[in-house]
Amino acid sequence: MNDHSKHAGQTSTPRKYQGQVEQASETPPPHKGDGKHEGGSHAAGAHDHGAMIADFRRRFWICVALTVPVLALAPMIQSLLGLRDTLRFPGDGYVQALLASVIYFYGGWPFLKGFFGEMAGSPTKPIEDTG
Repeated sequence: MNDHSKHAGQTSTPRKYQGQVEQASETPPPHKGDGKHEGGSHAAGAHDHGAMIADFRRRFWICVALTVPVLALAPMIQSLLGLRDTLRFPGDGYVQALLASVIYFYGGWPFLKGFFGEMAGSPTKPIEDTG
């Protein structure tokens, strides 16, 4: 029962059990698609990550600034601060909805663009396959 001589010369490879996470290999998997992205190829360094970060940062701070009037126009916030009659005007709900929509679409545009690209099957910005 303990005779393992028939396995001599075989190397032991760990099995992947359900729920066990594989460690990432040092070399990335081959890139799917034609290798073309917006503005050039990946190998040529076409992605300007610094500009992307700057864009996200700019969008974030603009959305934060637009959030202040959205909160100020919220009836619950006005009631909590005792400013209901002070900040109330005809159409304030429409202004609040308009500003909230601007925040949603302007701040979320990079994510919406990726979503619509995925739904259309666009290979310009593929979501990485993690499985």
